[in-house]
Amino acid sequence: MAKRSDIKNANIKDVAKYAGVSIATVSRVLGGKPHVRNELKDRVYKAVQTLNYNPNRVARSLRSQTSSVIGLIISDIQNSFFNPVVRAIEDIALENGYAVFLCNSDEDTEKELLYLNLLKSEKVAGVILTPARENANSCSNLIAAGIPVVAVDRRVPDIEVDTVLTNNIPASQQLVNELISRGHKRISAVLSDITITTGRERFEGYKLALAEAGIDFRQDLVRSGLPKEEDGYLSTLDLLEAKQKPSAIFTGNKLISLGALRAIYEKKLKIPEDIAFA
Repeated sequence: MAKRSDIKNANIKDVAKYAGVSIATVSRVLGGKPHVRNELKDRVYKAVQTLNYNPNRVARSLRSQTSSVIGLIISDIQNSFFNPVVRAIEDIALENGYAVFLCNSDEDTEKELLYLNLLKSEKVAGVILTPARENANSCSNLIAAGIPVVAVDRRVPDIEVDTVLTNNIPASQQLVNELISRGHKRISAVLSDITITTGRERFEGYKLALAEAGIDFRQDLVRSGLPKEEDGYLSTLDLLEAKQKPSAIFTGNKLISLGALRAIYEKKLKIPEDIAFA
């Protein structure tokens, strides 16, 4: 068996020889074709890694008129919520012969559009994305090009795409109800902007809980911004420095919560003695 150091610029024949399989088998494995035994797949993948083989993806795609790459656009890679999401997508993609091209839009619609156009030009097999905003135009070109799209965590309006969501409205309503059950009436909400699905729907759940409890909604108790730690920090700081402080704070996502907790700590407040938090 050839050693890695023995071969430079390995080609598909070298991979087949190293793995002890035919060139056709290597092609089927790398092309994500079905009906290849797992044992043979493992040998091919090991040979590819050992020989540092880099197949000409573009040429292969042109020959087969298909791509074995899935584009994945995450709205904020620093948000740990997406870590297991990315891992699960990559694992399932690899099991089915696909590679994942990961992009981070950083909640920036222009950056998101740049990546979408790039993935379209690459003729990827499909795109999975967390939209930076509820903007149908961002995906319309992909749909027109026949590239499948799946939205995760947030909706794409006015376009029929498969979407994976959490139950934002009932979940946020339940959290606010818990605060109300503990006697709180001045409950602030620090949320993502309402142009983001999670921000809008969690805002709806917040208002529903107040309405059902007979508590008047007050706009001055609400702050919104990007779903980032710094926005959560500044918004919470603003609330805590108001003349009439809230007795409880409801936050819209993990990063906003981290920022809010930093502001509460900075103000030397204790949870739940000085302020309740959910």
